[in-house]
Amino acid sequence: MKAGDRVGFADVPHANAELVSVPADKLLPLPDGISFETAASVLLQGLTAQYLMHDSHPVKEGETTLVHAAAGGVGQLLTQMIRMKGGQVIGLTSSNDKAAVAKQMGADHVFLYGSDWVASIKDVTGGKGVDIVYESVGQTLMDSFSATKTGGTVVFLGWQAVIRRKSIQGC
Repeated sequence: MKAGDRVGFADVPHANAELVSVPADKLLPLPDGISFETAASVLLQGLTAQYLMHDSHPVKEGETTLVHAAAGGVGQLLTQMIRMKGGQVIGLTSSNDKAAVAKQMGADHVFLYGSDWVASIKDVTGGKGVDIVYESVGQTLMDSFSATKTGGTVVFLGWQAVIRRKSIQGC
Protein backbone atom coordinates (compact mmCIF):
# COMPACT_ATOMS: atom_id res chain seq x y z
CA MET A 1 0.00 0.00 0.00
CA LYS A 2 1.11 3.55 -0.59
CA ALA A 3 0.28 7.02 0.71
CA GLY A 4 -3.18 8.11 -0.43
CA ASP A 5 -4.63 4.58 -0.72
CA ARG A 6 -8.10 4.06 0.75
CA VAL A 7 -7.66 1.88 3.83
CA GLY A 8 -9.48 0.82 6.95
CA PHE A 9 -8.38 -0.87 10.16
CA ALA A 10 -9.75 -2.44 13.30
CA ASP A 11 -8.47 -3.20 16.77
CA VAL A 12 -5.67 -0.62 16.91
CA PRO A 13 -4.91 1.17 20.22
CA HIS A 14 -6.16 4.75 20.47
CA ALA A 15 -8.24 4.35 17.29
CA ASN A 16 -10.62 7.08 18.44
CA ALA A 17 -7.90 9.76 18.29
CA GLU A 18 -7.89 12.44 15.60
CA LEU A 19 -4.64 11.06 14.15
CA VAL A 20 -3.64 7.41 14.51
CA SER A 21 -0.46 5.55 13.64
CA VAL A 22 -1.47 2.15 12.32
CA PRO A 23 0.99 -0.68 11.62
CA ALA A 24 0.98 -1.55 7.92
CA ASP A 25 -0.02 -5.17 8.63
CA LYS A 26 -3.24 -3.92 10.28
CA LEU A 27 -4.38 -1.95 7.20
CA LEU A 28 -7.07 -3.32 4.93
CA PRO A 29 -7.53 -1.92 1.41
CA LEU A 30 -11.01 -0.46 0.85
CA PRO A 31 -12.69 -0.91 -2.52
CA ASP A 32 -14.02 2.33 -4.05
CA GLY A 33 -17.62 1.21 -3.55
CA ILE A 34 -17.30 1.04 0.24
CA SER A 35 -17.53 4.33 2.12
CA PHE A 36 -15.28 5.10 5.09
CA GLU A 37 -18.43 5.23 7.27
CA THR A 38 -19.50 1.73 6.21
CA ALA A 39 -16.00 0.37 6.70
CA ALA A 40 -15.75 1.92 10.16
CA SER A 41 -19.09 0.47 11.22
CA VAL A 42 -18.52 -3.06 9.97
CA LEU A 43 -14.83 -3.90 10.37
CA LEU A 44 -14.71 -4.80 14.06
CA GLN A 45 -18.14 -6.46 14.04
CA GLY A 46 -17.21 -8.28 10.85
CA LEU A 47 -13.96 -9.55 12.33
CA THR A 48 -15.89 -10.68 15.42
CA ALA A 49 -18.46 -12.56 13.33
CA GLN A 50 -15.75 -14.12 11.18
CA TYR A 51 -13.85 -15.28 14.28
CA LEU A 52 -17.00 -16.77 15.79
CA MET A 53 -17.89 -18.57 12.55
CA HIS A 54 -14.48 -19.99 11.77
CA ASP A 55 -12.50 -20.21 15.02
CA SER A 56 -14.98 -20.57 17.90
CA HIS A 57 -17.18 -23.08 16.08
CA PRO A 58 -16.83 -23.75 12.36
CA VAL A 59 -20.46 -23.83 11.24
CA LYS A 60 -21.22 -26.73 8.92
CA GLU A 61 -23.92 -27.14 6.31
CA GLY A 62 -27.16 -28.33 7.86
CA GLU A 63 -26.42 -27.18 11.40
CA THR A 64 -29.07 -25.28 13.30
CA THR A 65 -27.76 -22.19 15.06
CA LEU A 66 -29.30 -19.88 17.65
CA VAL A 67 -28.11 -16.28 17.34
CA HIS A 68 -28.82 -13.98 20.28
CA ALA A 69 -29.36 -10.29 19.44
CA ALA A 70 -29.88 -11.31 15.82
CA ALA A 71 -30.78 -7.75 14.74
CA GLY A 72 -27.56 -6.23 16.15
CA GLY A 73 -24.41 -5.67 14.12
CA VAL A 74 -22.65 -8.95 14.93
CA GLY A 75 -25.96 -10.83 14.87
CA GLN A 76 -26.86 -9.61 11.39
CA LEU A 77 -23.44 -10.56 10.05
CA LEU A 78 -23.48 -13.96 11.79
CA THR A 79 -26.91 -14.71 10.36
CA GLN A 80 -25.77 -13.97 6.82
CA MET A 81 -22.53 -15.95 7.22
CA ILE A 82 -24.32 -18.97 8.69
CA ARG A 83 -26.80 -18.95 5.81
CA MET A 84 -23.92 -18.74 3.31
CA LYS A 85 -22.46 -21.90 4.91
CA GLY A 86 -25.80 -23.70 4.54
CA GLY A 87 -26.84 -23.50 8.18
CA GLN A 88 -30.28 -22.77 9.58
CA VAL A 89 -30.60 -19.69 11.80
CA ILE A 90 -32.95 -19.15 14.71
CA GLY A 91 -32.71 -15.57 15.90
CA LEU A 92 -33.65 -13.95 19.19
CA THR A 93 -34.59 -10.28 19.43
CA SER A 94 -36.37 -7.96 21.83
CA SER A 95 -39.06 -6.55 19.52
CA ASN A 96 -41.11 -7.26 16.42
CA ASP A 97 -39.27 -4.51 14.52
CA LYS A 98 -35.95 -6.16 15.30
CA ALA A 99 -37.41 -9.57 14.41
CA ALA A 100 -38.22 -8.18 10.94
CA VAL A 101 -34.57 -7.08 10.55
CA ALA A 102 -33.33 -10.55 11.56
CA LYS A 103 -35.72 -12.17 9.06
CA GLN A 104 -34.52 -9.79 6.35
CA MET A 105 -30.93 -10.91 7.06
CA GLY A 106 -31.95 -14.53 6.50
CA ALA A 107 -33.08 -15.95 9.85
CA ASP A 108 -35.38 -18.94 9.34
CA HIS A 109 -37.20 -18.35 12.62
CA VAL A 110 -37.14 -15.43 15.05
CA PHE A 111 -38.46 -15.46 18.59
CA LEU A 112 -38.74 -12.65 21.13
CA TYR A 113 -36.92 -12.70 24.46
CA GLY A 114 -40.23 -12.05 26.25
CA SER A 115 -41.71 -15.30 24.88
CA ASP A 116 -41.08 -18.91 25.87
CA TRP A 117 -38.37 -19.09 23.23
CA VAL A 118 -36.81 -22.30 24.55
CA ALA A 119 -40.08 -24.16 23.98
CA SER A 120 -40.42 -22.56 20.53
CA ILE A 121 -36.90 -23.67 19.61
CA LYS A 122 -37.58 -27.19 20.81
CA ASP A 123 -40.75 -27.16 18.71
CA VAL A 124 -39.06 -26.07 15.46
CA THR A 125 -36.16 -28.52 15.99
CA GLY A 126 -38.42 -31.50 16.66
CA GLY A 127 -37.51 -31.55 20.36
CA LYS A 128 -33.79 -31.89 19.64
CA GLY A 129 -32.51 -28.35 20.23
CA VAL A 130 -29.92 -26.38 18.29
CA ASP A 131 -26.41 -27.48 17.36
CA ILE A 132 -24.81 -24.19 18.39
CA VAL A 133 -25.72 -21.06 20.32
CA TYR A 134 -23.96 -17.73 19.95
CA GLU A 135 -24.82 -16.31 23.41
CA SER A 136 -24.29 -12.60 23.89
CA VAL A 137 -26.74 -11.66 26.61
CA GLY A 138 -25.46 -13.44 29.73
CA GLN A 139 -28.64 -13.54 31.78
CA THR A 140 -30.09 -16.00 29.25
CA LEU A 141 -27.26 -18.51 29.72
CA MET A 142 -29.26 -21.27 31.40
CA ASP A 143 -32.01 -20.97 28.79
CA SER A 144 -29.36 -21.17 26.07
CA PHE A 145 -28.12 -24.45 27.57
CA SER A 146 -31.71 -25.72 27.61
CA ALA A 147 -32.15 -24.81 23.94
CA THR A 148 -28.94 -26.65 22.92
CA LYS A 149 -28.99 -30.30 21.90
CA THR A 150 -26.99 -32.85 23.85
CA GLY A 151 -23.42 -32.55 22.60
CA GLY A 152 -24.10 -29.09 21.17
CA THR A 153 -21.97 -25.99 21.64
CA VAL A 154 -22.59 -22.66 23.38
CA VAL A 155 -20.19 -19.85 22.43
CA PHE A 156 -20.03 -16.76 24.64
CA LEU A 157 -19.36 -13.38 23.07
CA GLY A 158 -19.19 -10.05 24.84
CA TRP A 159 -19.13 -11.90 28.14
CA GLN A 160 -16.78 -9.51 29.94
CA ALA A 161 -19.07 -6.56 29.20
CA VAL A 162 -21.99 -8.43 30.74
CA ILE A 163 -20.02 -9.29 33.88
CA ARG A 164 -18.69 -5.75 34.20
CA ARG A 165 -22.16 -4.23 33.78
CA LYS A 166 -23.62 -6.53 36.41
CA SER A 167 -20.87 -5.76 38.89
CA ILE A 168 -21.42 -2.03 38.40
CA GLN A 169 -25.10 -2.52 39.18
CA GLY A 170 -24.16 -4.47 42.29
CA CYS A 171 -25.58 -7.80 41.10
